[in-house]
Amino acid sequence: MGSQAVEQFLAYFRSKTERVSWGKSGPLPGLGVAQQASLDEILKSSPDKTELLRYGDAIYVLHFSKEQEEHALAFGRPSASMTGFYRGNDEFPEEPLFAAFYMSGLTISSSPLARFFNVAKGKRLFPQEEWLLNLLLENGIICEGKGRYVPPKSEKSIVSFNGMDRASDSWRGIHAHELSHGLYLTNKAYRDYCENFWDKVMTSDDRDKFTYFLVSQGYSQRREIVIDEFQAYFVNSRFAKEHILHLFSEQRYEELRAAFIKDSPAPCFADLIDRAVSK
Repeated sequence: MGSQAVEQFLAYFRSKTERVSWGKSGPLPGLGVAQQASLDEILKSSPDKTELLRYGDAIYVLHFSKEQEEHALAFGRPSASMTGFYRGNDEFPEEPLFAAFYMSGLTISSSPLARFFNVAKGKRLFPQEEWLLNLLLENGIICEGKGRYVPPKSEKSIVSFNGMDRASDSWRGIHAHELSHGLYLTNKAYRDYCENFWDKVMTSDDRDKFTYFLVSQGYSQRREIVIDEFQAYFVNSRFAKEHILHLFSEQRYEELRAAFIKDSPAPCFADLIDRAVSK
């Protein structure tokens, strides 16, 4: 893409951001404290309302009703800070990560959320970000302490989805992928298991191939991101299998996935969702 085309795209993106963000879209609803929900209840949530549910003790699931822009503007800048898109933890992103406008789901945990809103103090927030901050505080996903926002004693995560078709296979696949991110970010035993599997079970060739796959998709090569995406894509994302098989033989893919699931301290979300849907 030439420099002129890039400038045209950025001008379009900024105009879209300005149009949607500064109060010209409708107000988001107050959601209150999240109710505990089963996987089946999460998957069958109403497409006509924005709602917050809780899965287990640490994973919160936020479904937006229809507006992709609302989802992107609430989470675009916090997720940009978390993924290292900006150079430092104390750098405030003036614009949301534009990829967020095309993402069906995003997952972020308490610590980077608290860090983002600390850096954002005194800055102009989007209305959607102010709404998100109130939701996070009300549900204890972040807390207030001595003039700063802090994570709770036990890390929590919030998994958010735009208003995509609730009946589609993609809806189920994206949930398996994003919920597994939520688990990885909040469950130390599972995170340690993933790291050990990556280091000890996968060969250097396996690791190189999967890292190549991630880089081709635009991901960072930071170790924690690569391992988190490995467990989410390789183990919990059936929709990614066809892409991964360009690099791995089907036999090797199935061997690694079966070995991971066999000794994992937590169940595989892809399998849990399959069972929930088949009931």
